[in-house]
Amino acid sequence: MSKKGALFNALNRNSGQVKKDRSEMIHTSAERYYRRQLEDIRDKIKELEITRDSQLDMSPDDINKIISPAAFDAKGFFELDATATLQIREQEIKLEKLQQRYNLLFGVEEPASVTA
Repeated sequence: MSKKGALFNALNRNSGQVKKDRSEMIHTSAERYYRRQLEDIRDKIKELEITRDSQLDMSPDDINKIISPAAFDAKGFFELDATATLQIREQEIKLEKLQQRYNLLFGVEEPASVTA
């Protein structure tokens, strides 16, 4: 496989009429869009982590006070934490699989980091 990856090779191999410059444009456009989608997933993971971690601030109104036990909503805390944690995991799996596919399609030899 060339350094261009599977998509570029398929474009050149499967259509003799497609000129190399058209293959290059298609390849570049697809690679850019795919890369941006991966960046969006990384950003989404970071946003979810911030949302989840912001729940740990138990003194939202006054930095010198902590929330009273009676005012703490354990069920709400769990539901928000669990939802965010599962959404983060879903996005991490999505990122990992799509990063592997990106590497194959666009000829990336070194596996890129899949962490956010």
